[in-house]
Amino acid sequence: MPEDYSLWSELKYRDLSEDGKWIAFVLDYKTTDTLVLQEIATGAKLSLAKAGDSKFSLDSKWFAYVQNDSLKIFDLQRKKIRF
Repeated sequence: MPEDYSLWSELKYRDLSEDGKWIAFVLDYKTTDTLVLQEIATGAKLSLAKAGDSKFSLDSKWFAYVQNDSLKIFDLQRKKIRF
């Protein structure tokens, strides 16, 4: 149905952590984007609505991203947003 088109998204690869344990990708919707951080071994996902630029640290301990014009840091070992 045409009214369902807004629910569709396009998957866009963003980045892979250096240790290969995490992947970041974007679900691109017509109205907004959602950045998704996924732990490969468990499949656990963190969905970050309206999040943009992102980068894994070289030691694979941190994931930095911009959300609502603020820099956010996710601790990959403790699985918590730190800042």
